Amino acid sequence: MPTPLPTRDLIGVELLSSGGPYRGIGSPEEGDFYTDDDLRQFARDTTAVLDEIRPYNKIGHNSAQVLARRSGFYAEDDQPQTGRWTNFRVAGGKLLGDAKAVPSKFADLIESGAFSRRSVEIKPYESQSGKGRYTNVIRAVAWLGAKAPAIKTLDDVVALYGDDESDDDDLRTIDYEDATPTAVLDLNVDLSTITTEDVRDAEESSDTRSEMPETTNENTAALELSDEQRDQLAEALGIEGEVTADVLIARAAQMRTLAEADGGDEDDSDDSDEDVEEPAVNNGSRMLSDSEFYELVNRANAGARAEARLIARDRDDLLVEAMSDGRLDPAQREEFARLYEENPDFTTRMIEALPVNEDRARIYGSDDEREITGEDEALYRAFSEHSGVDPVGDES
Repeated sequence: MPTPLPTRDLIGVELLSSGGPYRGIGSPEEGDFYTDDDLRQFARDTTAVLDEIRPYNKIGHNSAQVLARRSGFYAEDDQPQTGRWTNFRVAGGKLLGDAKAVPSKFADLIESGAFSRRSVEIKPYESQSGKGRYTNVIRAVAWLGAKAPAIKTLDDVVALYGDDESDDDDLRTIDYEDATPTAVLDLNVDLSTITTEDVRDAEESSDTRSEMPETTNENTAALELSDEQRDQLAEALGIEGEVTADVLIARAAQMRTLAEADGGDEDDSDDSDEDVEEPAVNNGSRMLSDSEFYELVNRANAGARAEARLIARDRDDLLVEAMSDGRLDPAQREEFARLYEENPDFTTRMIEALPVNEDRARIYGSDDEREITGEDEALYRAFSEHSGVDPVGDES
């Protein structure tokens, strides 16, 4: 009989957020999009039959769960056991769940980021106790990730990812990336304690940018905003809809960190010699002072400019690289730049999927020191006639 594994619970794990596009098994070409109401339906349907289906944890989508077995994650009945899901709910536009009895070793890997993606498996379900038929029931959550330390051979990779194309026509999966378990938001935020380390993960993933950075100060006051301050700060941050003061304050602090990491620009300099008042140290709550509030707005504006610069930088790097290896014609640059601004992730995947054109790369590539041959000149003329764009550019 296997020795019982030490386990622990992961509370408040993010499974999905409203929006899209999401892609997975059964998704249309344009991807799936979900509203808050959709997420609430997932939670309601699953909760209604929770005692019948008992949603479970998986490592990869395959049914054999070879990696789980090799890692020693199995129960007395020789079935892989990596935890069960319960308490599905929606908060802040995110579908959350609690993973119970997760093997401690596996939980450590999840929280360290070894499995950076999760994929929610959803199927229709007919209740066995006469409750009716439910369209969207969460049957399992599969954890995916190329950095899993237990993957030792190609066989392990095949075992983990080989069955992603399921024969089950009713199965749908929704992949969600970089949404590690989140702690309960702490309203006692000390702005002076928020560091680059606190928000590193938030700045690396757009999915987590609005999360509250963790703090360790237990004695600071909960800061409040007036309705007017809330509206002004939300506008500066580009956040729409209802949002709490603590989220706005934390996001402003994150934007300051982003601006500092980017180096800022001339508009980001602080000409004020006034000291910002420190939050009072107590366990109550208080309104932000004017100086504190304007400091937050300045952080938000500086961070927004820094974020725009970083996005433009990433966009330009992507387009230049795509043109240099021939995947993209320079005549298409403006159109793809517009697409990138509308949907960076989708446009990046689309460009990366384009085939390399070696002939085009010979003209638009980055090897500036290579001598131009007669064949190059012919290709140059052909592409110029085709695109209407001078690849060399007008230097006059």
